[in-house]
Amino acid sequence: ILPMLAYYQDLEKHRQGEKSTYGWDNYEMDGVVHKISQLDLRNLLGTTNRSPRWAVAHKFPSETALTSLVGLEIQVGRTGALTPVAILEKVDIAGVSVKRATLHNFGFLQQLMGGKSIPKGTKVLVRRAGDVIPQVVQRVVDSKDATATISDSNVISLEAPDKCPACGSPTAIIETLSNNTNSTTQGQVVRCVGPSLSCPPRAVGALAHAFSRDALDAKGLSEAKIQQLMNAGLLKVPADLFKLASRQFISETILSSIVELPGWGEKSAKNLAAVASKIATNGVSLPRFIYSLGIRNAGQHTSKLIASTYGSADTFLLAVEDAASNNETAFAALVGSNETEGTKGIGPAQISALRSFANEVESVKAARQLANAIPVRDEVISISVTEPSEDKPWAGYRVVFTGTLPDGMSRKEAQDIAKAHLGAKSTPGSISKSTDLVVAGEKGGKKLEQAHELGVRVMDASTFMKLVQDHTDES
Repeated sequence: ILPMLAYYQDLEKHRQGEKSTYGWDNYEMDGVVHKISQLDLRNLLGTTNRSPRWAVAHKFPSETALTSLVGLEIQVGRTGALTPVAILEKVDIAGVSVKRATLHNFGFLQQLMGGKSIPKGTKVLVRRAGDVIPQVVQRVVDSKDATATISDSNVISLEAPDKCPACGSPTAIIETLSNNTNSTTQGQVVRCVGPSLSCPPRAVGALAHAFSRDALDAKGLSEAKIQQLMNAGLLKVPADLFKLASRQFISETILSSIVELPGWGEKSAKNLAAVASKIATNGVSLPRFIYSLGIRNAGQHTSKLIASTYGSADTFLLAVEDAASNNETAFAALVGSNETEGTKGIGPAQISALRSFANEVESVKAARQLANAIPVRDEVISISVTEPSEDKPWAGYRVVFTGTLPDGMSRKEAQDIAKAHLGAKSTPGSISKSTDLVVAGEKGGKKLEQAHELGVRVMDASTFMKLVQDHTDES
């Protein structure tokens, strides 16, 4: 142990510019990794799920630097959260020039700086947390601060704004993340409470979320490209993308407008049109549709639970529109007394978020437009949680999917159905001797060959779809 610590300490001296024993090259480093070199000892120690037990990372303390706080900007996130960002006098930390640092929230900021306003140019200590993320550590009180003449022009306000800087809508403190009862501000999140699609930063974030891989999966649409399309007036709501897959004249007119945008060109515009056409043809599953709406507290898992409760996009949207009319029982199916796989795990936070979404008229309208623009595949209605898994056809099975599945179903969707509705124990991504069944679609490829070599039972994808349908009908 001692030689390893001596090695670490010597390297740390070199990192700080002091004389060291070893001849190190001049390059940035954030620590050392101590390893056991004997293979038999490595095998004896083994590994955990995350890392080997025979190796440990020994990080150096994060480097810090003194700089001045020259301003404060406010970022508006996808969910409407307003985050203060420190604008710093440029400083070099571990080989990286730092000019900005996130300050978490206004309560934290005021506690860190010791008040609701500070003079411009106040000295602060900055580090890169984990040698990656710029972070303001503390305010450094300068004797000049006490004698300096302070005017409105050289004061930085640290108070949360009462209006969104991006769209001018009112702001509100929505939730408290801290359990500290002695503070009224620390841990509180300030949010823009205006319509999300009317607030430019939130609209970009909402569209990027809608087109992300786990939602509509519109490949190639980065936030920068979404911003371009929005600025050109070609994209306001997710359904606008699928105009590229509509009548020939309309799609060609939009296509020519996209081609003229900086950094696009004919090939990238046609690729986008192809993506839009694929989604408009194959559609998406109901959980993906719900997830794409960007409802707070409704991640992928919650979206699946909601989908398995309502079964179709129309039924779900009718409940949302019902909630917009102040119907207290609009989401009764999610909070009913008979707990199902759909209602298990949905609590007050999710119901409150659904009601907030229902009150956003523009968001609900955009959701309805999206449901009309692309096919949304119905979900199997959830069954009682008391149904024993032993009664399901694939109870205890390890099932592997390969190839292209019918009706545009993704492999992830098929895996979820296999576990939730057919009782599969697991759905690994590779085949082994312990695999019980392989479901093969078109172009099964190497996995199908491995299944035949290992003698694993193979089921074609159409039989799988029929089994799902039959089991749903019985339920």
